[in-house]
Amino acid sequence: MTERRVIDTPVGPAAFSVAAGLLQGLRIGARDAGHAPEAAARPDPVDVALADRIDAGLLALLQGSTAERQAADEVLRAVPIADAQLPELDRAVLAAIRAIGPGRTSTYGRIAVEVGRPDGAQAVGGALGRNPFPLVVPCHRVLAADGAIGGFSAPGGPDAKRRLLTLEGAGAFEQPRLFG
Repeated sequence: MTERRVIDTPVGPAAFSVAAGLLQGLRIGARDAGHAPEAAARPDPVDVALADRIDAGLLALLQGSTAERQAADEVLRAVPIADAQLPELDRAVLAAIRAIGPGRTSTYGRIAVEVGRPDGAQAVGGALGRNPFPLVVPCHRVLAADGAIGGFSAPGGPDAKRRLLTLEGAGAFEQPRLFG
């Protein structure tokens, strides 16, 4: 059975579903946690426990102190995701993004180099735009080379991305960086 949750966060509702011990998907700005059919059986305790960890981790990441955000980020990095059906590049990009901690950022170009596609900044952007696990796979932490916000596929677009970065205590962004 699929465990579905909708939680209210500082950036609006976040809906997610867990099944077979994996996060199946997460949407920001949604109150619908998925379209999987309901099962008559009770939820799997493993899925309920994982959903509880995701629920607590998301709230701590977006509402907690710096130490709580760091701890929440570690919890969310350990969440197993259902990415087996994603294209190989998308899986590589999502894995690279999970290594960026709260309050930190990277660039599309740096991620492209990291996944072995040095000329693939646009491909990285495409993979991030298809990210089915935002916040758990923190695509909002990726900026353009000049520090500009870049795109964000969740409701609110770049403004939502800016708000997430601010909530996480990210340093200056949207400012050209001389080094970094």
